[in-house]
Amino acid sequence: MDNTEVTIENTLKNVQGIYYISNNNYYFLYTEGKRDDNGYIIINIVKVLQEVVNTPTGQTPTGNLVGLTISEEQEWKNVQKDISNILDDKQNKKREAVRYLDINLLQRLIIKSNRIFRLKEEMYNKTFNQSTELPDNNLILDFKNRYYEETEKNRQLEEQVKSLTEKLNQIKNIIG
Repeated sequence: MDNTEVTIENTLKNVQGIYYISNNNYYFLYTEGKRDDNGYIIINIVKVLQEVVNTPTGQTPTGNLVGLTISEEQEWKNVQKDISNILDDKQNKKREAVRYLDINLLQRLIIKSNRIFRLKEEMYNKTFNQSTELPDNNLILDFKNRYYEETEKNRQLEEQVKSLTEKLNQIKNIIG
């Protein structure tokens, strides 16, 4: 796990975490080093999304990332499989289970809600006391390229919606 600072409950906190992408969704699993009553280390996980605000012209991105709980049970089951695969990766010193992302991309992450799971200390020490630093910037560039591709797709879809709306209005005018 790598260190980063995120906002939790309106407080900037230093956490250890892993940022990754799976099934076209972005996730951040992290720990503040807290333990439960049985001595297990508490690991938190959030789905990372772009924060938006409603404006008169529609939803507008704020530039912040927001971490929210994974509420759909099927998605949670998929994330649990990811976590199991990440544990395997860490124990075998591989990087194959998921696409790991640079944790520095989370500098503006605001965590609003999360899900938790627990690990025994020896499992935590075996798996998460290793850095997931990226060997180069290829993954960051891939993330940025994907962002620009998705932005372009959204722009094209908005143009299509505008065109279809105009055609629908023309049909309404013809019908009367």
